[in-house]
Formats: sequence, C-alpha cells, structure tokens
Amino acid sequence: MKALIYFVSIIFFLNGCGLLNSKNDKKDPLYDWVEITKFKSEWINAIATNGENELYVANEDVLNYSNDGGKTFQSFSTPDSVHIKKIRVYESLYMIGDVLIENGGVFLGFTNYVYVSDDNGKNWEEVTGRYIMQDIVVFGNKLHIGRTHGVTTFDLEGDSVLYRNSFINSKLSDHIEEITASEEGIIYLASHDGIHSSEDDGISWRRISSDIDKEDDFIRSISIDEQNEIIYAAESDRIYFKEKSASTWEKKKVNIGTQLVRSLRSSKVIAADSDEVFLAQGKDLSFENIGPFYEETEYDFLNFEYLEVFSDNKIVVGDYFHLFIGSPVSN
Repeated sequence: MKALIYFVSIIFFLNGCGLLNSKNDKKDPLYDWVEITKFKSEWINAIATNGENELYVANEDVLNYSNDGGKTFQSFSTPDSVHIKKIRVYESLYMIGDVLIENGGVFLGFTNYVYVSDDNGKNWEEVTGRYIMQDIVVFGNKLHIGRTHGVTTFDLEGDSVLYRNSFINSKLSDHIEEITASEEGIIYLASHDGIHSSEDDGISWRRISSDIDKEDDFIRSISIDEQNEIIYAAESDRIYFKEKSASTWEKKKVNIGTQLVRSLRSSKVIAADSDEVFLAQGKDLSFENIGPFYEETEYDFLNFEYLEVFSDNKIVVGDYFHLFIGSPVSN
C-alpha cells in the first residue's frame, strides 16, 4: 500500500513539473486575436497595411482607413463609384479600380485603372489604365503593373508607358498573382508560370523558378525577407524559399490550401491556408498554428483571401466577410 501511495505521489509530482505530457497541457499563445466586426456584413475587396498601425480595408466603392490598428475607421468613397480591386501603399496610396464599360446603357464588362491618393483615400487621381490588371508595385518613379501575360512599366514622372513585356504563357492562367520589389529594386512576380524577376527596372524579365516542377509552379504569393535576404513563395501546399543570390529553390510541404505568405521582422515568416495562420522561424520553416481559432459553423466559416503584416509584427488576415488582427504576445 505504501508503495502504491509513493508511486502515485511521484506521478503527481512529475505531472505538476510538466515532465509528463498531458492532453490538457496547453502552450501559451504566441498571438492574441481580435475580430474587426465592422466588416461582418460587408464585402471586403482588398486590404493593405502601412507602418505599425495604418490599415486600409476596401468595401467595393468605399475605402476604410484606420490609423490606430483597426480600432476606428474613416470611410471615403472612390471616384465615380469605382470598385476597389487592390490597394498598395508606398510613398502614396495606390489602388487598382474596376471600371464599368458600357455603350448606350448596355453593359459590356469591366476594365481596370490605377489611381493614386496623397491623403489616405479622401481624394484620388487617375494614373493609367483601360486594361485588366492583377497587382502593382512602385519603385522609384516607376509603376510596374501585373496584367494578363506580363508586366507594363509606367513612368510616373513622365506620365507614359515605358515597356510592355509579355512572357506569361500557361494553359491554366495567363496572368500574374502578386508583384513586389526588393530594396535593391529587383522586381519579382508570382504567376501560374512560376516566378519571374527583372533586374533592370522592368526592361527585361526572366523566369527564375526553372527548378520548380511545372506541375507545382502555380505560385500564388511572394514575399521578401530583407533582413535575411530570403525570398518566400507560396503554392497550394508548399512554401518555396531561397536566398536572393541562390539559383535554386528549397521547398517545405505545408497544409493543403496554403496560398499566402508574408515575412515578419526577427527572421519570422507566416503563411495562411483557408482558416489558419502558421508561424515559422526563418528557413527552419517548422510552422506552428497561431490562430485565429475561430469557431466556424455551417453558415459562418472562414476562407482566407488576404494576409498582410504591420511593421511591429502584427498580422491582418481575412476573407470577404471576416477580418482579424493578431498581436504578438511578445516580439
């Protein structure tokens, strides 16, 4: 009997010290999440972040701007009720807008224009357009526009098109998904024809993902970790990564549906599938689910389309009717 009591006491001691695993053991959360319920019944078209607290959320022809991390918003209408397709923040605020094409009252379809605002969306000026666009990046005085088959480079100072390159040719999709630029001015884009780059300000482009199998090169998202000079790219259930100077890509198998990737400060990287965000440390890529742990129902479920980050490692993730902000418990 004494032996039994002694054995039970030892078990309780070890369990209390955390030396035995228990199903009830829970790790401390890495992120605290808050849902921005303002957009629960509104269609979210696009999101963007800037600095530590500036957040832009588009609802069709309305831009909502917050300078306090999503606690409060100001709302501004777009010119001519243009529907916002994409938002990007550089020295100025840029958007791609869906513009209705009609003739004599007959609807003929949509086209796209780029607009710029210097007052966070209160007033807009048309830059260029009248063709279908997917994403934009600004570097220096050049606006690089991802479109069907390639990229158009526009001179913002000269107000004219400089180059129109066509190089995306895929049986499934002929347009780019995302386009971004490194600190050195190298332009990178993700597409269904792999990853392409331009090192001469958009004059010429080359495919830099030839070692990625053609069956797996529908690259949906791309991000650059400038601190460690690593490029990350996401495709369905894989994260590809390489150093800027490397010629080949490494890959990490992740959850099916992981199509969004962003780099954080402190050598961290995040990825999102339809309803979860995962965090990893640099090239280790041992991803851990960090939330937002939303209780889904048959009629209220998540399908993440947007993933952006603030400069202090806060995360914004959302879909058409849900928006969450995650704050690191510690940086």
